[in-house]
Amino acid sequence: LLQRWLGASAREKYGVSRWGFKEVGLTIDHARYLKWLFPNACFIFIYRNLFDAYKSWKGNRWGNVWPGYCTRSPVAFARHWRHLLEGFTAGYKEVDGFLVKFEDLVTDKIDLSEVANHIRVKKFDSSILQKKIGSPTNIKRNRSKRLSFFDRAILSAIGRPMLKELGYRKR
Repeated sequence: LLQRWLGASAREKYGVSRWGFKEVGLTIDHARYLKWLFPNACFIFIYRNLFDAYKSWKGNRWGNVWPGYCTRSPVAFARHWRHLLEGFTAGYKEVDGFLVKFEDLVTDKIDLSEVANHIRVKKFDSSILQKKIGSPTNIKRNRSKRLSFFDRAILSAIGRPMLKELGYRKR
């Protein structure tokens, strides 16, 4: 199924034999399953500061349970973020994963040759980091990205232990 769905379309459209995908909601258990299906697979787990991730997401409809359960709650977002990061930090090595802080990636604090070596390519083109992928076009562009006092308090209460473990300073 996955070979046909993702692999065939990558081969047909781009003429490549290797393929991958970006997903922001999958857990370490999904990575374990994919590693079982594709033993040679390797993973890059990119994580971002909870507050910045929430600001980026704020205003979007998000389905964290299929089918059709959507939430806009900072509680649900923070719990999901924490769940993802707890899994990634505990299990990334067992699935041949590479753990990367988003802020380090976009400020050139990560040696991209390490990333290239991890995913077994000769070179990683850093210009790809300049490409910004936006939100779906049906989302209002003028929505407020500021966090309210209550948003910050909720995010902090839920995410504080993981933020501390990941080396994020208190805001």
